[in-house]
Amino acid sequence: MVKLARRANALKVARFVGATCRDGVTGDPDVLSFIREHIRSVWALELLLKLKADPERCWAADELVEAMRASHALIDDNLAALMAAGLVVPDDRGCFRYRPAAPVLARLCDELEETYRVRPVTVIRWISAPTERLRSLADAFKFSGKFSGKLPGKSGPKGGDK
Repeated sequence: MVKLARRANALKVARFVGATCRDGVTGDPDVLSFIREHIRSVWALELLLKLKADPERCWAADELVEAMRASHALIDDNLAALMAAGLVVPDDRGCFRYRPAAPVLARLCDELEETYRVRPVTVIRWISAPTERLRSLADAFKFSGKFSGKLPGKSGPKGGDK
């Protein structure tokens, strides 16, 4: 019964974000989680894909501002977020290049790029969707077995009920 309720909720959320859950392109909860955690805006995605398109090129922030027709603040903020995510590295000359810190990050970037190429509106909706709705969709795909009432890594509420 709980599993059916979760599935129904996942389908409602999927309709909200424009995904169908049945196609191979949009049903990966890892990509949804990756977006939720690391891609704050379409600008961040476009910047990531610009750097990823030529990973050997080292881009100065000014070059990225000009190439993307963006402000310095926007580029600087998104570069900082992508560096914190382990997707972009600076060099000693102050320029930046795409260099994922782990193979799993590279795989997720590849999958995100492909999904954005095939279904750009869906990805934009994922980025702009409220975080809780994306979490519900991703969790619906991860749910298996019985729910014990405890979440992994959580020992209980802090600071009382919210």
